[in-house]
Amino acid sequence: MKKNHLWLAAIIALTPSLAACNEEPDSNNNGGSELPDQPNKPDFPGGLPDYCFPKSIIGSIQVKDFESEGITETTQVTFKYNDNGLLTEVKTIGHQNSNCNIRYDATSTEYNYYEDGMLKYFVTLTINNGLGENGYVLDHEGTVSEKSVLSYEYDDTKHLIRTSVKEEKEPSVITDLTWKADNLTTATWLDGNILREDRARYQLGYYNSFNLDLNWLLLDSEGWEAAAGDPTKLFGLCRLTGKGSILLASEVSYYDEGHVKTMRYEFKNVNDEFFVILRYNDSNRLDREYTLSFLD
Repeated sequence: MKKNHLWLAAIIALTPSLAACNEEPDSNNNGGSELPDQPNKPDFPGGLPDYCFPKSIIGSIQVKDFESEGITETTQVTFKYNDNGLLTEVKTIGHQNSNCNIRYDATSTEYNYYEDGMLKYFVTLTINNGLGENGYVLDHEGTVSEKSVLSYEYDDTKHLIRTSVKEEKEPSVITDLTWKADNLTTATWLDGNILREDRARYQLGYYNSFNLDLNWLLLDSEGWEAAAGDPTKLFGLCRLTGKGSILLASEVSYYDEGHVKTMRYEFKNVNDEFFVILRYNDSNRLDREYTLSFLD
């Protein structure tokens, strides 16, 4: 299955917590510790856990890409939600325009992803007790649509521990995941005959307490894409693939052309109105900036 790197580079579909998630810490750099009143539970399997009410609902994200000469590209992504807070539409405006429509029922969710007005992916996933179990992806990029079957496995604490993607006439790509202190630390996968291991480290003080699992945006490498399963990482960002990491990833290491490369992240609050994520590449140069703005 071809990965949609361009859309991932801009940003990916995001949504409020639907499956099991972590309790919010007593204090953090994203706001105080008080939980808002319980909203109406959505018509969705399992509903929202009593402790899973995020403070900051993301309305848009601006992404700036940098090279040595300065800003090379700016992308704006906006989000729409239904009355229950479930994400229903994502629009991307920039070098390449795209939109994604998401639908839900009692036992499944599905989405269509369009690029410049053309359908590129149709993806569906069955849901059991708030956790995505299995589904498939129809890839319409080529002259003939290709189908991939995907499945997820979890441990007893609802952490994702294995993702499998099976393309037609191809062996399954299986990714094993390891957790430490409620944070996702490694994605291990077979690249041909070579066993790869992508790693993530986390920064104390910056909690993943937004209405989306931001780490599926920050964990940006081939191993983490395989771990996500679906081509746009939507299901992980929607928290349909189990508990998210408590902290935001501050460093991601991966193999590229025979070398280990590392991306580093910094986080900033701006007047309590915006949340900025700065990404530095393997040469320690700023190469991307994400600016999050929030709905009231």
